[in-house]
Amino acid sequence: MRFDVKRNCRWLSVVLIGFAVTGCASQMSSYMAEAPATRPANLVSEDIAAFLQNTEAGSRQAFDQSPWGEQVTIVADGAYASATGAECRPLTILKPDSDNRALACSKNGADWYSVRVLSASK
Repeated sequence: MRFDVKRNCRWLSVVLIGFAVTGCASQMSSYMAEAPATRPANLVSEDIAAFLQNTEAGSRQAFDQSPWGEQVTIVADGAYASATGAECRPLTILKPDSDNRALACSKNGADWYSVRVLSASK
């Protein structure tokens, strides 16, 4: 049996690279598992969150402060499951001078956050 240095070095380098990649991947996954969950910066207040969590479709409630302005009435449409797995509710924001559409979502059933409404243009 002949010892081929070039061939054995090639296999050794492949094995070492495999160990290095595996080690880096396992360290990254453990780092990601320990990373704290970040809370969205656009969380709604607790009173609005309670309204969104517990109300039926078509219900409305007035709020002094909201992410959509002061002195608004929020009309909540029915909830649906988004593609990201969040529970979302389309909203109508009633102000004295205008009505706007909005969207709020929750991934854990407690923390609700405002989401930008996407619309198709013609």
